[in-house]
Amino acid sequence: MDELISTQIDTLLNQIAAGNDKAIETLYRHYHRPLFAFVRHLINADEAADDIVHDTFMAVWKNPLNFNGRSKFFTWLCAIAKNKTLDHQRKIRRHQRLPIDEWDDDLADTAADASWDVQGHFEDIELNEIMQGCIDALPLPQREATYWVYYQDLRLEEVARLQNSPANTIKTRLLHARSKLRDCLEKVFSLADTEKG
Repeated sequence: MDELISTQIDTLLNQIAAGNDKAIETLYRHYHRPLFAFVRHLINADEAADDIVHDTFMAVWKNPLNFNGRSKFFTWLCAIAKNKTLDHQRKIRRHQRLPIDEWDDDLADTAADASWDVQGHFEDIELNEIMQGCIDALPLPQREATYWVYYQDLRLEEVARLQNSPANTIKTRLLHARSKLRDCLEKVFSLADTEKG
């Protein structure tokens, strides 16, 4: 995604403040897809991610002049979307108390069923779906750091700025995330091997 230049963004934001709805449509068309990818990486639900992206653009529409230019515009959008995502997750937790590792529990229950066809099951599931399940089980700061570094190819310093944390903290989050991902994948595939044998 090519970032719009700052003068274009300033012009569009001023137009939004003046009531020009075409300006928000321009921003939406340019940033919707990458913002959706960011939110979708934080939560594993397309409909919720779409709602959060919509709410993010509504926040821009309501207060377009809140952008101060100290960061890239997309970074600012992601910060709004991250806050909306956290609000969404809090709301869900208030309504239903589900264990964070529900995905692993479901897989373990299924694997314990003698009639479960492990080979057929794993042939039907793409490796990236398994990986996404493991990523979804990570704590949000680790999941977010993983997204920025491995999916968006940002440098540690950029991620540190985004997460408002020192670069060494980001390194630690990535170290823990890799360890947890390795453990998760080993667990998934050892369950499959156990059932095969």
